[in-house]
Amino acid sequence: INHAIKGFLEDLIIKIDNDIVFSVDLYPSDFNVKLNDKIYLNQDLQEIYYKALKIGDKMGIIIPNRFNISEGKYNFTVETPSSGKKVNFERYLSSSTEKTEPPTPQLAQQVAPRRCNYCSKESPDPNQVICEYCGSELKN
Repeated sequence: INHAIKGFLEDLIIKIDNDIVFSVDLYPSDFNVKLNDKIYLNQDLQEIYYKALKIGDKMGIIIPNRFNISEGKYNFTVETPSSGKKVNFERYLSSSTEKTEPPTPQLAQQVAPRRCNYCSKESPDPNQVICEYCGSELKN
C-alpha cells in the first residue's frame, strides 16, 4: 500500500446502520487522525496529508458521536467509491462513562515491577519475561 493519507481519507466513507458517520465531503473539519500512536488534530492534518501509508502503519479516525450512538449491536459499512470496494460487518459497541486522561510524563516513565506467577519474586527489569529464581512466567 502506498497511498497518500489525504487521498485515502478523501476516498473513504464509513456508515453505521446506513448513517454516514465519516466522509471528508460531508464533514471536512469534523475529524482527527491517529497515526502510529500520535493524534493529529484536524487543523494540523497538513503535516501528514502527503505522507504515504505503509504496511504496518496504524491509522485511526476520531469522529464525534453526532448520531448519539449508544451501546448496542450495529451494522458497519466501510467503502472506497473510487475502487468500488465495500465491506459490511456487524459489531457490538460498548459505552464507557470513564474519562480518560493521558498520563503525565512522570507517570508514563514509571514502570511497575514484574512479578513471578509462581514464587512471587519481583524483577526490576521490565523486559524480563522469565523468573530468574524459578523459571516461571513473570507478570505485571
